[in-house]
Amino acid sequence: MVKTLLLGIWVSAILSGSVYYFALNNFEKPAGKSEGYFGGLDYVKLEPITVAIIDERQIKGYIIFEAVYTIKQSEKDKLSVPIDYLFRDLVIGSIHGNPDIDIYRMEKFDLEAFQDLILQNINKKLRKKTIYDVLVQRIDFISKDDIRDLQLRRS
Repeated sequence: MVKTLLLGIWVSAILSGSVYYFALNNFEKPAGKSEGYFGGLDYVKLEPITVAIIDERQIKGYIIFEAVYTIKQSEKDKLSVPIDYLFRDLVIGSIHGNPDIDIYRMEKFDLEAFQDLILQNINKKLRKKTIYDVLVQRIDFISKDDIRDLQLRRS
């Protein structure tokens, strides 16, 4: 009986000690205070942007663009225009206004230069450094013929 009583006290002491240890050492940080890759910045995913590629008065296909940008939440709250609208405008303008983008030779496409161009243009439009980085998730070209083939397969 004494052994059972000592065993119960020992188990209680171990359990109390482990609860005390984990309560002091493993508390979680408050939500929204994560330091992340860039300390204190929020990552905002853009909706996919589809840009029609027109050549010789015909649609040749579409470029699908997906990206993430980093911004401080306090700066995002101060903006009067949703930043997604500005990104959409700049991406479409950058693709159509860039003679270096050849959809048939995408291996020559400089993704880093394109990211820098979008980053510089959006910060210039906002008149201060608001966006800290643009991370491209996807950039694909789908030809008009590929879309037609997919529609025929579905029906």
